Amino acid sequence: MAAIGACWRRIRLTFGAIWGYNGVVKSIAHFLWWLGPWSNSEASPQGAERRVVEVPTSHGVMEAHWYLPVGTPRGTWILAPGLTFLGIDDPRFVRFARILAGAGLAVFAPGIPDFKNMTVTARSIDDFQRAFDVLWELPDRPPGKPAVWSISTGSVMALRLASNPDYAYRISGLITWGGYGAWRETVQFCLTGHDGTAQVTPKDRGLQPVTYINLLAHVDGAPEDGSDLLAGWREFVRRTWYAEMGDAALDSLAIEMQAQIPAAQRQLFLDGCGVGGPESMTPALAALEGDPASFAHLDAVRFLEDIRCPVYVIHAADDKVVPANQRFVIANGLAADVPVQVHLTGLYGHSSAGKLDLRQVQTAANELRTLFHVAWAAANLPAQ
Repeated sequence: MAAIGACWRRIRLTFGAIWGYNGVVKSIAHFLWWLGPWSNSEASPQGAERRVVEVPTSHGVMEAHWYLPVGTPRGTWILAPGLTFLGIDDPRFVRFARILAGAGLAVFAPGIPDFKNMTVTARSIDDFQRAFDVLWELPDRPPGKPAVWSISTGSVMALRLASNPDYAYRISGLITWGGYGAWRETVQFCLTGHDGTAQVTPKDRGLQPVTYINLLAHVDGAPEDGSDLLAGWREFVRRTWYAEMGDAALDSLAIEMQAQIPAAQRQLFLDGCGVGGPESMTPALAALEGDPASFAHLDAVRFLEDIRCPVYVIHAADDKVVPANQRFVIANGLAADVPVQVHLTGLYGHSSAGKLDLRQVQTAANELRTLFHVAWAAANLPAQ
């Protein structure tokens, strides 16, 4: 009987391993389909339940979305969102969360208030850590360590969380997607398209109001009360982002909106909206150079060597928001014993699918290899 019992236990373990392996294979196939260039970017997997979870912070209650898949989840992702006034309700972000949940993974998405107001702050870093604390205590969180996936400037929250000794050993893995390590260089790139090398990328003018929102306190001659300027720039962003507008239309709108701004502040408002061409960048660039130490708390560079989990650094080749060379700033700052993979892809822009001619055999092979690595990490990091 003992031999029969041992044999039965061996059979159950074998079938359990096969079932678990098949679950991972299915998840990888799921991500290959939904994250690939052949997927319909307007569609997303359905079936996941989305709940609202309240996260207490030092400045009130923050809302988070908790996505639970059909069946028992295999692991958990916590997402660090990027800057957008739509926050975690951005349709692209919701689609991404549902793609993760569709692979059998639980997903926790905190709506960082300052990020929704288009500002990167030290308070945001603290808010994200508090969100992780709430996630850790959720009764329906799957066993094991959560993995962290950051999007764009959300990388500063994710990297600081993973490097904090109170959290470093409670994280199974980390992905930065279009993330940065050095704040000043990233903002300079947003303004000019220069990444510090010979490469120049056509700038995205829509980013200029956001740089001014974040730099206003350091701009020479800025008013003591900048609330009207900040409100004006945020409204300008809301009316122009996601809209197809040329320079003439942007100029016209900014000139129309300046009537809402006190007369003495109107030139600075127009500068922030990019009216006047390259000259409009001068106040912001001067603010960046004025006191570099003022922005040190928004860097992750000094903390990277304290990260202990595996890290995947993924960047779009034609990213117009965060320069692609920031992938090396992140990867090179990690300790030598931390597993790290760095991938550059043409399959995506900064925050959406790009257009790529996969008929070019070598290019297609490289991109599909990168896609597989992303799919593998998406499926496996939360289940470590």
